[in-house]
Amino acid sequence: MLIGLMADVYKAVLAKGKFSWQQLWTGQGNSIHDIAATCPGPLVEKASCAADLRKLCTANSPAQTRFMMYAFTPGKCAMDPSTLPMFEQDLANFLLVRGKYAVLGHGWLGCSHKYLFPGALNADYGEPMGLCQEVSSGVFQRQWTKATVEMNCNTWTGTIKMK
Repeated sequence: MLIGLMADVYKAVLAKGKFSWQQLWTGQGNSIHDIAATCPGPLVEKASCAADLRKLCTANSPAQTRFMMYAFTPGKCAMDPSTLPMFEQDLANFLLVRGKYAVLGHGWLGCSHKYLFPGALNADYGEPMGLCQEVSSGVFQRQWTKATVEMNCNTWTGTIKMK
């Protein structure tokens, strides 16, 4: 019964043109009944980088079909937001996999922290020109109108080259 009630609540919220945190996709299943984590982690991990990107760079991936929340490494609300230890990798992976609606940031950490905000978060990368592709074994690339984004899973190196 609770599942049916939550589905009704989600539909009513969407019908009003609104959205709730619980409706974000943070890596959980793809059903409307799957509740988003308030302490999500990054969706692409170093140990499973190529497999993660192969899964997320498809048209039917939840990253493409749902409103996605991608958290900075290490995520899980177990981090100091004044440091972003894998910022280049997280930003590149986010830009590779994000769909039409997406957020990059932190889960609930509270208001008493100092948060880093690198200038690259304000950059205009343009619009994505298709999905990301594996251009060679373990190397993924996505063209944006103003940038080329690449992640080399073999070396765990993310790069963004402005056009």
